[in-house]
Amino acid sequence: MMHGRNTWTTVPQGMSAGGLCWTAELTGAVTVPERCGYSVRFVSDGVTAPGLTALAGIEGIRVRARTARWVAGCTAAGSVALIGAGVALAYLNRHLVPASLTGWTVSNISAQVVNVAVPVAGFVLASRRPENRIGWLFLVAGLTLGLSGFSDQYALHALIAVPGSLPAGRAFGWLLNAIWQVPIATLAFLLLLFPTGHVRSRRWRLAAWFVGGVFALITV
Repeated sequence: MMHGRNTWTTVPQGMSAGGLCWTAELTGAVTVPERCGYSVRFVSDGVTAPGLTALAGIEGIRVRARTARWVAGCTAAGSVALIGAGVALAYLNRHLVPASLTGWTVSNISAQVVNVAVPVAGFVLASRRPENRIGWLFLVAGLTLGLSGFSDQYALHALIAVPGSLPAGRAFGWLLNAIWQVPIATLAFLLLLFPTGHVRSRRWRLAAWFVGGVFALITV
């Protein structure tokens, strides 16, 4: 049912397929098709029809889902690119840094390959279930893993392998020391929020605050 002042108006229209005239209104107006020349339109100044409101809500959900998929995809792609760039720098540094610092080892390369699975899993989960925090935690972990690996090799190349060859070497070294604990923190929150993306009870909420506080102190 529609409330408020209702009016009938006629507006000239052009020829459409099948000899019918259609109009589209974003203001809640409902247009009745008529033969060309005029179309009859019912306009309400009050509450819009429930069907129109439902359609607007569905469109809003679709837009949010597309946005979440786009953000998740960009984050995952950036994480994989950072991991690949870190491996490339490790290859360049393999003969230019001490053996104890080189990242071109079987264990490190294997770890980087495994790390690729983290942002990929996050993209799959976040794009399909954007309301669940689990996928976004995977994406945060994947991004910090990529940043850590890249920052490590970048700082080695800029400060030790070929000093001064790349800018901001010290900044990337500082970044590595600042974010190394983030993947561990996300793992702790994954255990607390699995599988629904929410804590099980108030007692678990206190545990989540405790974990967050501990990692905040470690960061400081």
